[in-house]
Amino acid sequence: MLRSTFCVIIVLCEALIAIGLGTVGQEGSGASHVAGTAMLITVLAMWWSYFDRLFRIGEQAMQESTAKDRGRLARDVYTPAHYPIVAGVILFAVGTEELLAHPDAVLETPARWAFVGGLLLVVASQSMMALRLIGALTWERYVLVGLLIAAGLALGNLSGAALGAIVCALLVATLGIETVRHQEALAELR
Repeated sequence: MLRSTFCVIIVLCEALIAIGLGTVGQEGSGASHVAGTAMLITVLAMWWSYFDRLFRIGEQAMQESTAKDRGRLARDVYTPAHYPIVAGVILFAVGTEELLAHPDAVLETPARWAFVGGLLLVVASQSMMALRLIGALTWERYVLVGLLIAAGLALGNLSGAALGAIVCALLVATLGIETVRHQEALAELR
């Protein structure tokens, strides 16, 4: 469990580094400020999506399971489920560097899908983890998966800054709804 969590921390830090690298040498245009702020908030929201509710329900599920079930649960949730999360954050970072390098321009298809697809992979993997941990769907995250697919397909003609801001707003709004909906359960877990 700890190794998987450290991997997530490392790749989220790598995403922060990508934001820094993407903004080096940029002129201070409005689009670059919007894009940089949106990417920073998106990485922080990715942290929130993993370390708030998901991490806590994982801890609780591990504590409440028997020794035999705990091994299976750890195997299912903290090994293969983390590979797509790590890959997704790395893809997101690659797309973010491109987005920040040219915030006024429309992202090329590969960069757009690295950015949106990386985030999509993270959210979908977290949804599958939650399903295995609590045996219930996290409908907010499944809705977000659909919204991210729609954004990647329908918003391909927007500038990188606009696409980044919209994707950021979708992620934060969805996590906010999830947090409010599970407010009592989260209070018990904290």
